[in-house]
Amino acid sequence: MKSSIKNLLPIGITIVALSSTCYSSDNQESTQLAPIYTFIKDCKDTTDNDYAAFTELTCAPIKGFNIEITHQPPQFFNIHLIKDSTELSTDFIAVTNENPLEPGKAIEWHVENDQPRFMIFRLSWGTEESPLDMREYLVLNYVNKTDICSIATVNVKTNKNANQKVRDMMLEKFQEIKSCPETILKI
Repeated sequence: MKSSIKNLLPIGITIVALSSTCYSSDNQESTQLAPIYTFIKDCKDTTDNDYAAFTELTCAPIKGFNIEITHQPPQFFNIHLIKDSTELSTDFIAVTNENPLEPGKAIEWHVENDQPRFMIFRLSWGTEESPLDMREYLVLNYVNKTDICSIATVNVKTNKNANQKVRDMMLEKFQEIKSCPETILKI
């Protein structure tokens, strides 16, 4: 793997410019998975109601896909990719089990052939026993033609270099993925 990928900054820190080529384990160039970042602070609130119990955000598009976010604290945060008549949406309930959550500050998209293929997002959530004892995770998501599904979570506290670990998993374990798995890998 090229050292440019190993030196990526943690998700949520401002990045000026990035470009990378991904390599398979035998050092043969396999595919281009260029990361693109959506910073939540740069998205525009379109709720237009100061008393609303929810927030709707519109973010800068990527590769022809509009990005919208719906947030209803403390349990729901959904990211939507919209192009033409297709809308792909996250379902973080699969990882949070409807426990309170706190969203991260940036979405890391990995694009292949001008299509979003993977999304990494930092989320914190509690447990049923301790709903407000938030634990921070990086959630790796697979983007296909019908939805965005969570495929792995990496606990930030218990995994040194969690940012690199989730990117390595994306390239090494999930590179050939073609559909959403039935279970989510937890590390």
